[in-house]
Amino acid sequence: MIERANQAHNLSLEKGDYVYLGKDPRGAGQKFKLKHAGPYIIHRINSPHLYSLMEPKTNKVIPQPVHINRLKPAYIRVPNPCEYFMDRVISKQDTMDTASTSHDNLISEQSSTNNDEVLEVPNLRRSTRQRQKPIRFRDDNFITSGTETSSASDGTLLKVKRFLAKKNHDENIRYLAHLIGEPAQNAIWIEENQLGPKARALLKSRPPPIIP
Repeated sequence: MIERANQAHNLSLEKGDYVYLGKDPRGAGQKFKLKHAGPYIIHRINSPHLYSLMEPKTNKVIPQPVHINRLKPAYIRVPNPCEYFMDRVISKQDTMDTASTSHDNLISEQSSTNNDEVLEVPNLRRSTRQRQKPIRFRDDNFITSGTETSSASDGTLLKVKRFLAKKNHDENIRYLAHLIGEPAQNAIWIEENQLGPKARALLKSRPPPIIP
């Protein structure tokens, strides 16, 4: 039975080899604890199954010999006779990636060069829509100075939307008229003789307030 246990972990170790020492994790979180300690150097071979270990940093020899079943070879190169990593093998995918990167860099350089040059702006199509002027600008005789406003007396040019106010001016009554198609802030003062039939009817139906 002893021979069977000794042969269960058959290793060929020599003096000076690096090995890991197996240990039993204890306490909470055993799954995340290391199961081996080291590496250690084989200091002395006591028997085919027992080895004395030494710490490489402190050169301290572990007093109790260790059974071969608890040892695991550690592949450490000391001294390092050559490069630790092998030369990289260039594959077909690496070649394609390099070519794609070079092509992208060339396109970016060409685009930056073209951006530095003056670009010709193409002729833009302009709208052909006819814009109509406001009512106060359609008639050359229509004056918006704020007092006398129109030369028309039949009410054909002055289409009143509503009357905002009225006041007495030089024994004449003037009305503040809000014209159709105009905002309220562009209301003008007009006299009664400038009103047409529809404007007079609107004035009678909805008389404006009197202001001083």
